[in-house]
Amino acid sequence: MKLSPQQLAAALGGDVSGGRVLAPGPGHSPIDRSLSVKIDSGAPDGFVAYSFAGDDPLACKDYVRERAGLGKWEPTRRPKVDSIARMSDRVRKPVA
Repeated sequence: MKLSPQQLAAALGGDVSGGRVLAPGPGHSPIDRSLSVKIDSGAPDGFVAYSFAGDDPLACKDYVRERAGLGKWEPTRRPKVDSIARMSDRVRKPVA
């Protein structure tokens, strides 16, 4: 995510407070500040979203991505692991 907290606040109709963006959650009134978003490069989406109103976490993330102009979330493809082959390899290794 290449947005600053100020840019994200503008996109969400919120305010920056203590390095976080406080904004209306999905479907909430414009004066609401129940959604907290922190930009975090270590997070899978590049941000962490939390709803103080108990909104669905995935709906909040989708809402932030949409309002910020980010692409839709796509699952990461992991290589298939052959669990039986992996366990067989572990059993064959000598115990040190």
